[in-house]
Amino acid sequence: MYPRDVCGQATLEALGRPWRTLLTILGTVLGVGMFVATLGITDSGRAQVNQRFNVLLSTEVDVQDAHPDDGIFALTPSGEAGAARLNGVRAAGLLGKVKGSPEISALPLPTNELVSSAGDQPELDYADLGALDVVRPLLAAGRLFDRTQLRRRARVALIGANAARSLGINAGELPTALYVAGSRFVVEGIIRGLQRHDELLTAVVIPKTTALEMFGADSLNLADMIVATRFGYANSVAAVLAAAVSPVDPGRVTVLTPPDPTGLRTQVASDISGLLVILAGVGLLVGMIGIGNTTLVSVLERVREIGLRRALGARRSQIATQFLLESLTLGTVGGVLGACFGLVGVTAVALAKGWAPVLPLWVLVSAPLIGTVAGLLAGSYPATRAARIDPVTALAQ
Repeated sequence: MYPRDVCGQATLEALGRPWRTLLTILGTVLGVGMFVATLGITDSGRAQVNQRFNVLLSTEVDVQDAHPDDGIFALTPSGEAGAARLNGVRAAGLLGKVKGSPEISALPLPTNELVSSAGDQPELDYADLGALDVVRPLLAAGRLFDRTQLRRRARVALIGANAARSLGINAGELPTALYVAGSRFVVEGIIRGLQRHDELLTAVVIPKTTALEMFGADSLNLADMIVATRFGYANSVAAVLAAAVSPVDPGRVTVLTPPDPTGLRTQVASDISGLLVILAGVGLLVGMIGIGNTTLVSVLERVREIGLRRALGARRSQIATQFLLESLTLGTVGGVLGACFGLVGVTAVALAKGWAPVLPLWVLVSAPLIGTVAGLLAGSYPATRAARIDPVTALAQ
């Protein structure tokens, strides 16, 4: 048997039973496809997450009062205006919590005492228009409070979606009443999402001026200012922000830029991709078992043919090579088809999510090779068994 005869017999066997061939390579297709899709979707998701993190981290600066307990408030309206005038600053404002956990209920006192005793009442926060412009809330219903309401110290509130559910307030019921420390407020809007500070989803937010009138400056944490900058301006704004907020005594305030959690992002992405690669490996193992089982069945079905070839002079190495080529061909075809399906899957998921599809070149190159190696390993035992068949015993059957 010449090499072309061995290759021809292997190809004819694979093509002669197309349905068996397709079912055999299905496991390899799934395994390789999962491998390609897993790495592609993971890299695409990682790129999208990194992009969003980079946008947020490079556009936010926090300012804190360095001496918040001395009774002198360094973060004043004039300081907010000074921060807002800086080149590259998009918005600046005060956002904080009201101390003392005032009771909040959808019903007037004393009914809300039952709610607060259950430990399920939301926190009370205050904000001005600049802070709302920084966090950019998305409303499920209603509207944000305006400048006139802040100036008049109106009893209005915004409520996070989670807090609204805990209080039994529905978006279709707006405007509705809300009671804070026994005082009636009108719920202007329900927040369903935010660009920053997602903790507001579990809080009730009232105007800063209203909070000052009701609770006094001592009950408010007037020590935190949030500043949103244009993309890439965070570091340059942070360098001059202290002087803009407190020009008389810049040392009164501390300017903070959020740390870059690169290590955490990389670790999370690695853990997720590692888990999914293990699942893809399980699928590939199933494909290898399928190829090995089919090749072994083919050997058992063709014992007389193998014996005849051996009697006519075929060597054991040629018989083993023939069956090894069959399994190797099945694995390679499965790897190529799996790479194609995986690429289609990555593209479909990325387009559905609005991402830019990212797939490393080495994944596409290695996918067919993985199928080839899987076929080679799966066919090793059947090929060895076929080579050991005794021609006399085979022809006697």
